[in-house]
Amino acid sequence: MSLYPEVQRKAQEELDRVVGPRRLPEFDDYDDLVYVRAIMLEAMRWVVVTPLSLPHQVIRDDEYKGYSIPKGTIIRVNVWAMLHDPEVYPEPEIFKPERFIKDGKLNSAVRDPLTLAFGFGRRFVIGCLTLIV
Repeated sequence: MSLYPEVQRKAQEELDRVVGPRRLPEFDDYDDLVYVRAIMLEAMRWVVVTPLSLPHQVIRDDEYKGYSIPKGTIIRVNVWAMLHDPEVYPEPEIFKPERFIKDGKLNSAVRDPLTLAFGFGRRFVIGCLTLIV
């Protein structure tokens, strides 16, 4: 946050408006903390927990976009590249929570980085569920 003081200022303004100075945020505040939630999504996108996914092994021969992938092949996904794809996230090198907001709400048209940041497939990280709640 020290790199982006304007983001910190906007988050504090939202917290002051929604929560006020006398209490901590509660789950009931969740829907009203749009900017704070967007910061969380942008943080997950910007600093990837696992830049290369955990290894996955192909369980049967497969084909993807004309490429043959034999059974037993180890696959590692470059999650960092996916979360920094300028076609999906314009100006990916800039920390910009606003990319996740449209008309004062989270924009569901923007790919949710939580779908990639904690892995995917049958064994994704259970901590992801805590962040989704």
